Amino acid sequence: GIRAAEMAAAPTPSLLRSIWRDSQLLLNATEVSLGIEHAGSDARIACVRESMKSGRRISIAAVGGSITAGMTFTTTGKALAAFTYHAKVKLGLDALFPPFGFGGHALLNGGVPGTGQTFMEHCVQDHMPKQPDLILLEYAVNTDHYPVAFE
Repeated sequence: GIRAAEMAAAPTPSLLRSIWRDSQLLLNATEVSLGIEHAGSDARIACVRESMKSGRRISIAAVGGSITAGMTFTTTGKALAAFTYHAKVKLGLDALFPPFGFGGHALLNGGVPGTGQTFMEHCVQDHMPKQPDLILLEYAVNTDHYPVAFE
């Protein structure tokens, strides 16, 4: 099983492989730390973590473009759909915080291929559950040629 100390520390290759056996780290710990601009406070997500610790099933919404939609994988087949980033996050949360009485936390993929953040401004409510507990947002590729829109 996964020890509490492992859950509190940065993910190690062995921890990641225990959750997802095909996990491959592309970056070492130094490279990961150099990529963090601002870790910030986790106060806003503390309530989600406490819910998961108590065994409550949470709802996860993934919103974004083609990466979220899974356009590089055939998402109609469950085996290949597991390669999307949000499926990996859900798999990790299911392993670390299994909800009581359910097969896992709920995940809704609201990704729309070929769209940027300005598209979602107008219809995000159509691509997410009413009150998700955790929202994963990705617009790494389709920036509408205006990267400052993320600000």
